[in-house]
Amino acid sequence: MDNHWEGLTLMDNFKRILEFVPSLAGHEHLVNNMFKLFIHMTMTRDSVEKVKLFFSLVDLKNKLFSLCKSEEDCNRVRQPLSHCQLL
Repeated sequence: MDNHWEGLTLMDNFKRILEFVPSLAGHEHLVNNMFKLFIHMTMTRDSVEKVKLFFSLVDLKNKLFSLCKSEEDCNRVRQPLSHCQLL
């Protein structure tokens, strides 16, 4: 259970950091969806469902990177994601 709470803390920090990424303004729904998927993935016991959710998270991560208009914005997204082991 500790990993679950640690993951939630990391994802919450990720949401806060993304508030300061200019390229992602107006795309908060992607970040919120990513947060919800992460929570669901950490709570499900079904390994097949976990894999599906993981790939959905990766897809959202790729969408976030595609929206970044500068290397600085990409780095702001990349740093917290690496802590969540989603890179």
